[in-house]
Amino acid sequence: MVVAAAAAVAMIVGLAAFLFYAAWPHHNIAHRPVPVATRTGFDDRTLQPTGKTASYAVRVTCLPVQHYLASNEEDPSCAAVDGRRARDSLIGLGLFAVAAIVWTANGADRPLRQARATGGSDSREVVRY
Repeated sequence: MVVAAAAAVAMIVGLAAFLFYAAWPHHNIAHRPVPVATRTGFDDRTLQPTGKTASYAVRVTCLPVQHYLASNEEDPSCAAVDGRRARDSLIGLGLFAVAAIVWTANGADRPLRQARATGGSDSREVVRY
C-alpha cells in the first residue's frame, strides 16, 4: 500500500513537472541589432542612416512546446533554454510512466478495474425492492 501511494505521488509530480517544463512560458532577453540614424536636414527633421548598428534589448516569450508545434515561428534566442526545458519535461514524463507502471504492477488499480467491470462503485451493492 505504501509503494502504491508513493507511486501515485510520483505520478502526480511527474505529470506536473512535464506540464510545467513543456507548457509554461518563460521570458528571455534577446539583443537585436538596430540600424542607427542621425538627424540631418532642416531643423533635424530628416533621418539619415549611418551604416552602424546598436544593440537593442527585446523581451521574448518562449514556449518550449512551440518548438515542436510551430518551429518556424519560434524565436532563435529560445533554442538553448527550450532544449534544457524539453529535457527536463521528458524526465518528468519518464517519472510519470515509471510510477504508473509501478502503481499498476503493485495492483493498486485492481479495485478501480473491478468497480468498472461490475458497473458500480462497490461490488456489494444493496438491492432494494
